Amino acid sequence: MLSECGASVSPDRRELVEHGTKAFPVACYYDDLIRESVPWHWHKELEIAVVTEGSSRITIGNDSSIVSEG
Repeated sequence: MLSECGASVSPDRRELVEHGTKAFPVACYYDDLIRESVPWHWHKELEIAVVTEGSSRITIGNDSSIVSEG
């Protein structure tokens, strides 16, 4: 099941959302970036982004790329 991200971040930009449960620390989110952007944030967990429509700029550290659907 997909849920909206609703990311909130600390003053040092660390994401405050806990993902999944302790037994299964995985979650899937759907973000409509036209309606609402996801704030710049960081976390220790792995994050995988899939663009299903249009394109988006993804930045990791000092590297930035445009990712398109497909």
